[in-house]
Amino acid sequence: MIYLISWRGRGYLAFLAIFFAVLFALPGALISDDMAFFAMTVGWVIAGVTCFVLGKRWNRIADVHRFCNLRLQTWSLIYVGVGIFLMPYAFLGMQLVHHRHGP
Repeated sequence: MIYLISWRGRGYLAFLAIFFAVLFALPGALISDDMAFFAMTVGWVIAGVTCFVLGKRWNRIADVHRFCNLRLQTWSLIYVGVGIFLMPYAFLGMQLVHHRHGP
């Protein structure tokens, strides 16, 4: 269990990005469940891009910033992949909301 929350350097950012993506859904939850899901999907992509940019900058000299023994850049690919995988379902949910409530 300890391995699941281990990091080196500033790798804790990848751990915090998980919470960021989920918390991103809270403003959307005020509108509808579908909007919350869409906002969370966008949050995963933003978290991934943030991990990539900061990981690229911080790991330029030495590869020391890791979470669960994976570089921040690897986590960025995982987070963006999750966001892209969920995006069609989020768009479908948003279209259903639009059709239920009219233009």
